[in-house]
Amino acid sequence: MPKVTTNDYAFSSVRIRALEKTLVGKDELEQLLDAPGTDRTIQLLTEFGFGTEDGPGVPDRSMVSFEELLFQKTADAFREVAEILPEKDSVDMLRLKYDCHNVKSALKCSFLGVSYASMLIDLGTVPADSYPEMMKNGDFSALPKQMAEAAALAKAEFASSNNPQVVDLMLDRACFEDISVLSNRLGSDFLNRYMSVTADLINVETAIRLIRMGHSDGGRVLLKDALLPGGSLEAKLFSEAYDEGESFLTDKLQFGTYHMLGKQFADSDRAFSTLEKISDNYLTNMLKEVIFIPFGPEIGFAYLRGMETSVKNIRIVLTGKAAGLDRDQIKERMRDSYV
Repeated sequence: MPKVTTNDYAFSSVRIRALEKTLVGKDELEQLLDAPGTDRTIQLLTEFGFGTEDGPGVPDRSMVSFEELLFQKTADAFREVAEILPEKDSVDMLRLKYDCHNVKSALKCSFLGVSYASMLIDLGTVPADSYPEMMKNGDFSALPKQMAEAAALAKAEFASSNNPQVVDLMLDRACFEDISVLSNRLGSDFLNRYMSVTADLINVETAIRLIRMGHSDGGRVLLKDALLPGGSLEAKLFSEAYDEGESFLTDKLQFGTYHMLGKQFADSDRAFSTLEKISDNYLTNMLKEVIFIPFGPEIGFAYLRGMETSVKNIRIVLTGKAAGLDRDQIKERMRDSYV
């Protein structure tokens, strides 16, 4: 198959730019926040294109059935973009995290002897209904290369260590490596830089999580094994932070590339959920650079990430209203919108 060039994205980029206009952006999210109650919120979402009066979840205003609609909206976006693009690597870059979630869930639940069917998210490159046979035969070859190897190793390692954390660490790193292979193959400077920043932010989160768990030789080894490759922040920074403490890391961040992220977190309540939100927002705002790219694989990637963020915010609004949270409490949990 001939190598895909930037010019091959001209048609798909125009189509996807049109799709961006259908995303639930910051203006629509403000309307959802102001809506009185869950029913009116769902009615507004219907007006924004999430279903019709005859569609799932709308007539009975069911939160469960609307969750199904959010999933279907995401699945449709992935399918449509994959059909439009001249390649699928930029879509699979986002699908692989669902493969990673699914294989981790299947492995850990199998170890515990409980069902994992309801935990699978059927948005990966491997269909969710493939996992029972995969787990039965111990054959992970349907997964991307690094994840397939890591799944087999994690299964054997857990049998001897009985430590579910092993599964997470091995699969998360392998997933990132598989995604990086696709990014490198696409040859996009932006996507490669996006992956580098993603590695840095995940490494910061991992280091802070392990620091808060308490110092130990085991924790130091876990940190070394968990750090993702490809970022600009050196492993030495994280090992020093493990010894010196969380403030050492946040102080260092404030005087480097991630100075705004470090300052925002240092000035916040320092909850881990706040760090995750700040990291998500950092990546979303980075995606806004794609606005200035006329055509290429970045446009489909950014649109799908925008869809995922949009769905996450809708879910935050719906669950917040159902839980009786006020407007400010809900908005505090929401992520920056791509549009």
